[in-house]
Amino acid sequence: MGNEIFYTLFLIAFLLLGLVLRTVVKSSVQESVKHEFEIERQKMREDFEREMAAWQRKDKFRLAALDEKLRVHQKAFCLARELCRTIRSSEETKSNVLKRCEEFWDQNCLYLSNEARIKFREALMTYHIYDSYVESWKISKTRTELTEAFDRIMRLPDIIAKGTDLEAMGDEGQPSYGNKIMPDDSMIQAE
Repeated sequence: MGNEIFYTLFLIAFLLLGLVLRTVVKSSVQESVKHEFEIERQKMREDFEREMAAWQRKDKFRLAALDEKLRVHQKAFCLARELCRTIRSSEETKSNVLKRCEEFWDQNCLYLSNEARIKFREALMTYHIYDSYVESWKISKTRTELTEAFDRIMRLPDIIAKGTDLEAMGDEGQPSYGNKIMPDDSMIQAE
C-alpha cells in the first residue's frame, strides 16, 4: 500500500506539473502570438499611414495643378475674348494683343487642354494674318476663307471654356461665350 500511495502521489505531482507546464507553455505561446500580432499590426498601420501620406501629397499636387489649369484657362479665355473684340482694330492694337497672347503662350501653354492649345495657336496665326483674308475677299468676293478665318477666332472662347472640363463636373447648362455670328460687310475693315 505504501507503493500505491507513492505512485498516486507521484501521479498527482506529475499531473500537477503537467498542468503547470501546460499553463506556462500556453501562456508563453499566447504572449508570443500576441507580440507577433502587435508587430504585424504596427507594420500594417505604418504602411497604411505611409500610403495615406503619399496619397494626400499626390492629391494636394492634383488640386494645385487643377487650380493652375483653371487660372490659365481663365486668362486664355480673356485673351480669346480680346482677340474677338479687336479683330477689326488698328495694326498697333492688334500687335499689342498678339504680343500679350504670345507672352501668355510662352508662360502657360502646357496648362491648356490639348484642344484649347491647338485652337489657341491656330486662332493666333489666323488673327495675325486676318487682314490678308479681308484683302483676298475684296478681290475674289468669295467668303469661304474669310468666314473660316473669322470662325476660328470667334469659336476660341467656347473651346477654351470647354477645356476647363466644367461639363464633366456637372455644369452642363453653361452659356455660349463666343460670338457665333457670320462676318458681314460691316465687320470687315474698310480701307
